[in-house]
Amino acid sequence: MQVFPLDTTLWPHPSAQKLEGLVYEHSPTKSKGKHTAVKGHVYSLLGWAPKRGGSWTLPIESRRLQPDETAVDLRIAQVPTFCEQRAMLHQDQSLDVIIADGKYGNHRFFGPLQDMPCAKVARLRRDRVLYGPPTSYAGRGRPRISGSRFAFKEQETWDEPTEDVTFSDERWGQVHLRTWSGMHAKQDAGTKFHVLLAEVHLERNQRPKPIWLGYQGADG
Repeated sequence: MQVFPLDTTLWPHPSAQKLEGLVYEHSPTKSKGKHTAVKGHVYSLLGWAPKRGGSWTLPIESRRLQPDETAVDLRIAQVPTFCEQRAMLHQDQSLDVIIADGKYGNHRFFGPLQDMPCAKVARLRRDRVLYGPPTSYAGRGRPRISGSRFAFKEQETWDEPTEDVTFSDERWGQVHLRTWSGMHAKQDAGTKFHVLLAEVHLERNQRPKPIWLGYQGADG
């Protein structure tokens, strides 16, 4: 398996007067938990993380966002080309995984890429509400396109997970993973992905907050 992080970075140009393509982007400051709007160029970077747990990534492609684009828009040109080139290079069934942060965790990211040979993983916001696969057709009326409501903050809405695994990891301690398959956003029932709830360091009294992830890949 090869891991390829996808994210954006800002090159500030606060004093530029005539530089083309400038946008205002939120950027962290030294004040804890604070952000400020900075003028500059935003680049979408696709990198390669060669080592598990390593602290660096080798950039392999960089594209600058135009003022009328978003990071999710730009990935339509960036990710498919890369995945198709990777598929031509190796025929050994090895898995290439594109990983992305929360701004990519939606149907606008997964939808146009669902037929790509790469797997995709993106963080999902903790306040998301998704829908499961529809129940079987009852024979009357229009077939349903969505199943039951699945709210991340309302555990009573969760169905039985497709997979439920607990194990120990050297870095993450006691780990509990639950997966629900065939989930989709209300706005796009045709874009389905797996939802993964990851809870780590269960052995601690003060555990990290759970992480929600969306996964889409041919192998499931």
